[in-house]
Amino acid sequence: MTANAIGWALLGIGIYFLLRAAWLDRRLQRFRSAGAPAASYLGKFGRWRRDLYTPEGQPLSASTRRAFALFCIFSLLGVLVLESARP
Repeated sequence: MTANAIGWALLGIGIYFLLRAAWLDRRLQRFRSAGAPAASYLGKFGRWRRDLYTPEGQPLSASTRRAFALFCIFSLLGVLVLESARP
């Protein structure tokens, strides 16, 4: 029972970081460079290259990448804990 609670808590934390990454990505898009073409990235999570943004938006790029990485880590840990708790 305790492993289930820990697994779901880790998944919840992972979802929080996914929502944070999406929110940061939305803020980041306000700082796109004027010369960057719209198709200069592959998918939503591939557009955090620093050269696509003005200098004001570059710190958001690192924060967005970090939030997405934390989402991946906590979600994977949550799934592993839930799988190990199965009878």
